[in-house]
Amino acid sequence: MITLKDKNCLVIGLGKSGQAAICLLAQNQAHVFATDQSEKVILSEKVDSLVQAGTVQIEYGKHSKEWTGDIDLVVVSPGVPQESLPLVWAREKKIPVWSEIELASQLQEKPIIAITGSNGKSTTTALIYELLRAQGYSPAIGGNFGTPFSELLCLHPNADLFVLEVSSFQLEGCYSFSPQVSVLTNLSANHLDRYPTYFHYCREKGKLFTTQKKEGRAILRRNDFNLLKSLGTVFKQQTLFVDPQRRNLTSEAYFIEEKLYIRTEQGEENVCLIDEIMLKGKHNLENIFCAISAVLPFGVEIEAIRSVLKRFKGLEHRIEKVKSIDGVPYINDSKATSTDAVKQAFKSFDSICWIAGGRNKGSDFSSLVLDVQKKVRHAFFIGESKEEMAQLFDPFIQVEVVGSLEEAIEGASRKVKDGDVVLFSPGCSSFDMFQSFEHRGDRFKEIVSKL
Repeated sequence: MITLKDKNCLVIGLGKSGQAAICLLAQNQAHVFATDQSEKVILSEKVDSLVQAGTVQIEYGKHSKEWTGDIDLVVVSPGVPQESLPLVWAREKKIPVWSEIELASQLQEKPIIAITGSNGKSTTTALIYELLRAQGYSPAIGGNFGTPFSELLCLHPNADLFVLEVSSFQLEGCYSFSPQVSVLTNLSANHLDRYPTYFHYCREKGKLFTTQKKEGRAILRRNDFNLLKSLGTVFKQQTLFVDPQRRNLTSEAYFIEEKLYIRTEQGEENVCLIDEIMLKGKHNLENIFCAISAVLPFGVEIEAIRSVLKRFKGLEHRIEKVKSIDGVPYINDSKATSTDAVKQAFKSFDSICWIAGGRNKGSDFSSLVLDVQKKVRHAFFIGESKEEMAQLFDPFIQVEVVGSLEEAIEGASRKVKDGDVVLFSPGCSSFDMFQSFEHRGDRFKEIVSKL
C-alpha cells in the first residue's frame, strides 16, 4: 500500500467518483485540490464539510493551469476525456494520472473480482456478489455499479472482498490495478463517441488483463481473447474460456442435455436443470458461466450456486417486465445503451412494438436492420437520434417520431396487437433527456403504471 500523507493531490471532475476520491484522499491525510468545468456542482455533505474545514480547495467553472503546479498526483473522474487540458498539462509535467479505481486499489489489500464488457457486466457483477453472499462472504459491490470503489473503502471497512464493475473509462487511468479475478463478458462496438475506433475501445478493455499479476485468473470468450491478443494484450495469468455449449478443457461450467454441470476437483457435478434457472434469456448463459468461474477459486460450493441460480432474476432496467395490459407485456430495457444490447433484447421476443432513441454514442444503427426486419412491427423514436433512426428504419417497418417518452408509450399502447410486446430498449445514452439510464427506466415504469 502507498502512503499519501502530506502529498498534493488534484482531483479532476466532481461527479460521484471525483467526490469519492476527495474523501478517500482526505482520509489518507493528503492535501486535496479539485477542479471542475461546471459552475454549479452539488457536493455531498461529507465533501462540503471538508471544503468548509479548509481541508479541500475547489475551483469551479474552469481549469487553471497553475492548479497543476506543485502537484504530486492527479486523480481523474471517468467522465473526463484524456484530451482534457488538465490531463495534458499533468502529462507534460510527468505527474502521475490515476483513475479513481486505481487510487482505491493502491490503498487497500483485500481480494478484488473485477468485471468489464460491452454488455452483461452489471448482471454478472450482481450475480457474483449474490453467489459470494450465499457462501457466507461479506463482499462489497460497486465501481461502475452504483458506488465508487473509493467510497466502498470508507463505507465497508470490514468487507472481505470487493466485487467491482469497471468501465473502459475507468481503465484508462489504471496502471497497477490487479484483481485476483478479471472477467470480460464480451466485446462489441461501444462508446465510439469517445474512442476513434472500435480497436481503441478494445485496447482500453484489455487493460484489465495487462495489469493483472500472473497468479490471477482471467475469464473471457475465446474470440475476445484472440482479438485482444492481436491488439497487443499480454496474458500471463491463468486464462479460462467461457462457452456454454462446449465442454472444453478450460471451461468449468457447461450444459449437457439441458442440465448445468460444473467441473470441480471431485469431478463433474450437476447443479440444476436449465429450466430451473431464474435468469432467463440466451444472452445470460455466458453471464452465468462467467460468474460461476469467478467465484469457484473462493470456495463457493455447489449448493450455494444452485440456490442463487434458482432465485436470481436479474437487474432492474434490463429486460424487466413492468406489467401486462390487456395481455401485452411492457418491458423496461433502459439499460440497453448500445446496439448490441438491443440485439440481445430482441432475442427474447418475436413480435415487438419498439421504443428507442436518445443520444448516439457513435453506434452504427444499421447493424440492427436485419433484427428489426425479423422482430419489430412498429417503432417509436425519441431523443437526439430520433430522425437518424427513423430515416434508417422507415423502409423496413412502420415508424413514428415523437417528442417525448410519454408520447411514445401512449402511441405504442394504441398500436399493439395480440402477441406483441412493448419493448423500451433505447440503444442510446440517456443524457439528452434524462439524468441516467436508471432515471429513464424509472420514468418508463411510472408512465406505464398509469396506463
